[in-house]
Amino acid sequence: MEQIVTILSRAGYVKSMRGAQGGYRLAKDPSEYTVGMILRLTEGSLAPVACLEDDNNQCSRAGICVTLNVWKQLDEAISGVVDNVTLADLVEEQKKLPNVNLM
Repeated sequence: MEQIVTILSRAGYVKSMRGAQGGYRLAKDPSEYTVGMILRLTEGSLAPVACLEDDNNQCSRAGICVTLNVWKQLDEAISGVVDNVTLADLVEEQKKLPNVNLM
């Protein structure tokens, strides 16, 4: 967890608060962070295949690859989900669930 918070802190997504009531807080409003932003920051590319990681496909087989379109559609579907869900959305979904102590 500390490694993830360090990555988020370096990127300016969270700020640390010192003292007895210290900890971490978001640097911006939760509605300004998408799940995709956080996943890409902490995990790297979400592309299902390496040849889609760059804007310009460098694969020498791209012109003859019969599966490339499938991978592109999957990449677009993944991005379409994670880039359209914000932390604020997740907070609202959590509020709808039964109040269960997870600790």
